Amino acid sequence: MWGTAIVVDEWTVNEVDDPTMAGALISGMKQACREAQKKHPLRLMAAMYKCVVQTNAQALGKVHTVLSQRRAKILNEDMNQSNGLFVVEAHLPVIESFSFCEQLRKKTSGLSSGQLEFSHWEIIDEDPFWEPTTEDEVELYGVKGDAINRARVYMDAVRKRKGLLTDELIVINAEKQRTLKRNR
Repeated sequence: MWGTAIVVDEWTVNEVDDPTMAGALISGMKQACREAQKKHPLRLMAAMYKCVVQTNAQALGKVHTVLSQRRAKILNEDMNQSNGLFVVEAHLPVIESFSFCEQLRKKTSGLSSGQLEFSHWEIIDEDPFWEPTTEDEVELYGVKGDAINRARVYMDAVRKRKGLLTDELIVINAEKQRTLKRNR
């Protein structure tokens, strides 16, 4: 709830102590906060790692390939004069960092090593629940939206990992799931 203010205009204290009223107040406030949040487009906060990769000149291009596949933003690239290794610094989303070091070692044949350290939180500037509604948006993006909604992908990945429900269909073609034999 970043940048949200809740203002209570009036408050009265009832002398009769009713325990059911406290539960109703809490659930009512919770519902009001949810509805207030849905009034404007939602944004997700993504945790970001500061990624430092040391590599030699032969594997530098492959390091950049791995970082760009993981949606990293390269901040700095320097050469260490004492040992001849390149040091690449980047910001990498935490959600994209799973098995990052394994892929980095595999692509560069062990010639590079990465170090990840938490850096900051960053707002993903996409609404995870956005779908085209106007005729112009449907014409431009299609019915489901042609462009990949990165915020939606991140949200669904986290929900799947936690065992929560997503909008993904489990059964795609039901005809393949049942037998077509007729019972006589």
